[in-house]
Amino acid sequence: MDIGTYVIVRSSPSGCWAGTLASLNGDTVELTNARRLWRWWAAKGVSLSGVAAHGLHPDKIKDCRIAVPVSRALILQVCEVLEATDEARASIEAAEAVAA
Repeated sequence: MDIGTYVIVRSSPSGCWAGTLASLNGDTVELTNARRLWRWWAAKGVSLSGVAAHGLHPDKIKDCRIAVPVSRALILQVCEVLEATDEARASIEAAEAVAA
């Protein structure tokens, strides 16, 4: 995966995050302009892959809990890195930010 790509990552200890890939070293990922995805529904499908491919469900966007962005996040023990589509990125960035 290329540096600068918008991705969604899953980490066992810290959950799911979305942001721009700054570095990937083993199971450690650094993201910029990162948001934690606390609660979400995929626009299509039921998995995080559905969010990466199609974004957040427009009818359930008010029920999603997407944290405020942070400038940098170092995420440890990452078990999944998914490249997100432009559609997914737009829906995540447009989601109302909730306090972390």
